[in-house]
Order: sequence, then structure tokens, then C-alpha cells
Amino acid sequence: MFGAGALFLLCVVVMWHGYHKFADSGDGLIPIALALAGIYGALRFWQATATGLELTLTELREAGGRQVVMMEEVVSVERTAFGIVKPTNGFVIVTRSKSTSTILPGIWWRFGKLIGVGGLTGQGEGKAMAELMQELIKRRQGESILDNQ
Repeated sequence: MFGAGALFLLCVVVMWHGYHKFADSGDGLIPIALALAGIYGALRFWQATATGLELTLTELREAGGRQVVMMEEVVSVERTAFGIVKPTNGFVIVTRSKSTSTILPGIWWRFGKLIGVGGLTGQGEGKAMAELMQELIKRRQGESILDNQ
């Protein structure tokens, strides 16, 4: 709520500034347009917080049922920040094939073969999901950590 509210408030201030400072010259259209785009982004951000992610043995999906990735497509799960831009408190999934770019602000994004999960997630939740996904990959490859214990 805080993040979406802060973005919305910032956009209202930019819109007010654009209207009052540049109304005479016509230059106020740019800040007003940017503020409207930011308000749209804040609304999308707010809507994204209403959903969650679910990990099953076969897929990672949104709570509403929209599929993020099939587990058979996952090559690796990266939790380190070296070499790959990862979301806050999250991780990056590397897939076998490229897919269309998608974003659900603060929850997950997809660009090419990379899927970033996190942003608004808690640190413990992101770590637990990444570890479970790594375990599912190892089981698929026949190298389960649990078999060694």
C-alpha cells in the first residue's frame, strides 16, 4: 500500500506542478502526460498486490491460475545478484526457451529467457520458494538433496 500510495502522490504533485507552472506556455503537457502514465502504473502496482504466486510440482502460477512457467522449462534458479538483475527479496529463473515479455509489478516479470520473481515478497518467502524450485530441478535430474540425507 505504501509503495503504490507514494507513487500516486508523486504523480499528483507532478501533475499539479505541470498544470500550474506551465499552463500558459503549453509545456505542461509533458509532465501531465508523465503523471497520468505514473498514476496508471500505481494502479497496476496496487492491483498486483492483490495476487500471489503458487508453486506446484508442475508449474509456477499466479493465485488466479495464470501460468508463469512450467517446471519442465526451468533450467536454473539464481538467487545471487552477480551477473543477473534480480528483484528485491527474490530470485531469477532461467528457462529453456524465450517467451513474450510480461510484467506484474512487484510480483514477477519475464524478459526473454529470464523470469524475475520478487519485489514485494518477503525475504523468507522468496528464499523458500527459490530453494523449493531448486529441489524440484534436482529431483527432475535425479540428484535430490533429500536422497543424500
